[in-house]
Amino acid sequence: MAILRKGFLGGFSGPVGPGSGALWKGRNILKSRPGKRTKPVQPQPQHAIMDVLSRFLSPFKRFIKTGFYHKKNKDSPFNRAMHYNWDRALIGSAPNYKIDYKKIILSRGSREPAWAGTAVLEAADQIKVSWEVPVTAKMKLIGSDRAIIMVYNENEPQHICYSDKAIRSDLSATVEMLYIYRGRESHVWIFFVSPDGKSVSNSDYLGSVLTGTIDDSIN
Repeated sequence: MAILRKGFLGGFSGPVGPGSGALWKGRNILKSRPGKRTKPVQPQPQHAIMDVLSRFLSPFKRFIKTGFYHKKNKDSPFNRAMHYNWDRALIGSAPNYKIDYKKIILSRGSREPAWAGTAVLEAADQIKVSWEVPVTAKMKLIGSDRAIIMVYNENEPQHICYSDKAIRSDLSATVEMLYIYRGRESHVWIFFVSPDGKSVSNSDYLGSVLTGTIDDSIN
């Protein structure tokens, strides 16, 4: 609101429409009012990380429930997986974060890992995963561990192919792939679970396999 000083023709101060009155060097002046300043929108790295990581891990929830379960921890297994992978498994910068598959952990525990694990294309729609058990290991104690194998394709992120029937003493397992995986790079992880489900190994990333590159005639 403007304030008149010394009558109608006198000086004034305060806003007058789009202008503003003020006293400057002993003179009454009218100047334009400054416009509203808007702060530039800053990218939110945490929101970008949460979005990318959550979308990636969500299809693995059934496996994370086993791999990150701990009865003494109040956090959900999924939240624990998010927290563990937060600073480890992403590359790039906001908002263009990407998953570093080699560093993703889908299970975390003290059980014996998959020694010398490999993943190779056995048939057009089959991936064979193999591992070893060193002579120093006690097969009687760990031989019945269940092998959890997961195969992920970024073009079909909601369809996780998996195998959970083999045990450690089998030394290998075959994962049946979806036809839609053909001609696409698939990423493979494995971890082991004790027979009582209370102990797990850290998951191991076994690399990527290009499916559908073997002629069906050899199957």
